[in-house]
Amino acid sequence: PCPFVDANLYLSKTQVVTATLRARSLAFSPVTTPLNPPPTRARMAPKADDSNGLAVLCAETTGAGAVEETVTPAQEAQVIKRLHSILKHADLEKTTVKNIQKQLEADLGFKLHERKQFIRDEVEKFLKNASKKLVGKRKAVDAGAEDGTGGALAVTAPPVSKPSKKVKVEKVPKGVKKKGRGKGKDVVDPNKPKGPKGAYMCFVQVARPEINASQPELKFAEIAKTLGERWKAMDAATRTQFDTLAEADKLRYQQEMAAYVPLDADGLETLRKEKAARKSAGGLQKPYKCSPELASFIGEEQVSRATLTSKMWAYFKSNELMDPENKRWVIADDKLKALLGVDRFQGFTVSKYLSPHLLPLDTPKAEVEV
Repeated sequence: PCPFVDANLYLSKTQVVTATLRARSLAFSPVTTPLNPPPTRARMAPKADDSNGLAVLCAETTGAGAVEETVTPAQEAQVIKRLHSILKHADLEKTTVKNIQKQLEADLGFKLHERKQFIRDEVEKFLKNASKKLVGKRKAVDAGAEDGTGGALAVTAPPVSKPSKKVKVEKVPKGVKKKGRGKGKDVVDPNKPKGPKGAYMCFVQVARPEINASQPELKFAEIAKTLGERWKAMDAATRTQFDTLAEADKLRYQQEMAAYVPLDADGLETLRKEKAARKSAGGLQKPYKCSPELASFIGEEQVSRATLTSKMWAYFKSNELMDPENKRWVIADDKLKALLGVDRFQGFTVSKYLSPHLLPLDTPKAEVEV
C-alpha cells in the first residue's frame, strides 16, 4: 500500500514504486527539481481528482499526455504593448518575425517559441492600422488645401505641383526672318565694319603664323593649346604691347562705325535673295544652259534638272508615249527621237539622254557640238 496515493486512483505497481521514490526524494533531498525543466521533459497538467499532485510525477515517469507552455492573457497584453513599441522604431525592410520574437523574449522574460503565429498576426494588424492612419492624414491635408483652412497637417504637407501647360509657339509671319538657335542666320551687310579685337586676339594674329611655320605637323586644337600656354606665361611688359594694339584696333572700329551707312530694307532683301539663289544652286536646282535642240524642244534657254524632268514626263503623258504593255517604257515620236536619238527607252533613264544637252552657264553656244 502507498499512503500517498488516493484510494480512487488506480496505478500499476511500477508507477506506485516510482511515485513513492520520487516523493521521498522531494521530501528529504535539499536539491529539488529545477523550476524550468529542460525542453525534452514536458510537464503534465494535473487531473481533476489529483489533490496531492502525485499524478503529475507519474505522468513525467511514463512520458504520456505532454502539454505546451501557455501564455496568459496578461502576458499577451504585455507582448502586444511591447510589440507596438518595437515596430514604431524598427526598420521594417530588415526586421523579421524571428528577430522580433527574440527581442520580446529578452525584454519580457518568458518564452514565445510557440506564439510565432500570434506575433505575426499582431504585426499585420499594426501595419494595416498604420496605413489607414496615413491615408486619413493625406485626405485631411487635401481637404484643408481645398477649403483654405489647412490646419497643422496642411502646413507640413509638401506642395502638390501641377503639370505644366505647353506653351504655344506663335507662328512667324511669312517674309520675316526666324530668330533663335537652329533657325539660320540672317544676311549681314558686307560693308559693316568688323568688331574690334582684344589683346589676346591680337597676340593670336601674330603668334599663329609663327607656330604654323615652325611646327607644321600640329593640329588646330594643339595650336590653340600652345597659344593659350604662351599667353599665360607671358610677362607683363610683353602683354602691354598687345594691349596697345587692342586699343588701336578699338579706335579704328569707332572711326569706321562713325562713317558707316547701313543698308536699307531693299538692300538687305536683295542680299537674302542672292543667298537663297546660291543655296539652291546645287543638285537638281542648279540652272543649266540648254543646247539649241533642247531650247527648241522646251522653249527655254535655261533650265534646271528638276524642271526639265517634270517637262519631259508631262510631254510623255500628254502625247501618250507610254508603252501600253509596259508603262515603264517610253516609245519616242519623231520629235523626241530627234532630241534623244533613241526609239524606245525606260522613263526613269531619260536624264541620261538629256545630260549632253545641259551646258554650264559660262559656256558659249558656239562651242557646243551637236
